[in-house]
Amino acid sequence: MKMLLIVVQVGNLLEKHAHEDIDSAAAIGLAGFAVNIGDPEQDFVQRTLDFMFDYARDNHPSFKIFISMDVWATKVSGNSLTIYNSILARYKGHSAYYQGPDGKSFVSTFSDGGFHNDQWSDYWANNFANEVYFVPNFDNATGYWDADPGWWEYWGDVVQGCFSWDSVWPQRGSTGGGSIDRDQVVIEGTAAHDKTYMIGEFSSGTKIHAKYSVY
Repeated sequence: MKMLLIVVQVGNLLEKHAHEDIDSAAAIGLAGFAVNIGDPEQDFVQRTLDFMFDYARDNHPSFKIFISMDVWATKVSGNSLTIYNSILARYKGHSAYYQGPDGKSFVSTFSDGGFHNDQWSDYWANNFANEVYFVPNFDNATGYWDADPGWWEYWGDVVQGCFSWDSVWPQRGSTGGGSIDRDQVVIEGTAAHDKTYMIGEFSSGTKIHAKYSVY
C-alpha cells in the first residue's frame, strides 16, 4: 500500500481556510493530512480539527486525516502523554480518520519525547486498549538509523512501523535533505520485521513543500 499525504501544523485557522486546504490537497491527488499537534489543550485545536474532519467526511469521503503527536514539544513544556487523550478519543473513531492496515487508528509522532518504551506501551494499553496503529518518528533513539537489533528489541513491541522526517527536514548540519539514502537501511529493517515505513518526499512546483508516503 502507498498513501501520499501532507503534514500540516495545526494553528488558529478560519473554517473557510481549513476547507480550502482540503479542497486544494484533494484536487492534486493527496490522500490526506497528517496533523502535527504540539499542545492539544490550546483552545483552537479542537475547533480547527472539527473543521477539517467534518468537512473531509462530508465533501471528500476518501480524504483521510490522522494525528501526529509532537511529543518533542510536549516534553519541553513538561507535559505527559496523557495530554493527548482528549483529542485522540474524540477523533480516532471519526469516519474521516485514517485507519492502518489492521483497521486501527493510525497515529504518528515527531520525536519520542524522551519517553521510554514501557511508558509508550502503558500509555496505549491503559488509555486506548492498544486500539492504535502506531508509526512514530523515533529516529533519535540509539540504533535507529542502523536498524540495530537492539533498537528493535527495545521498540519492536511498541511500534507498528517507523516514520522518518530526515529526507525533508534533516537534522541540523546534515546535507542529506531530499535524499532517501539514509533511509534505506531503516526501510530494510522495517520490512524484515513486517512493519510499515513512512517517509518524506520533496514536492517542487507547488506550495506544498513536504509530502509523506506510507508503505
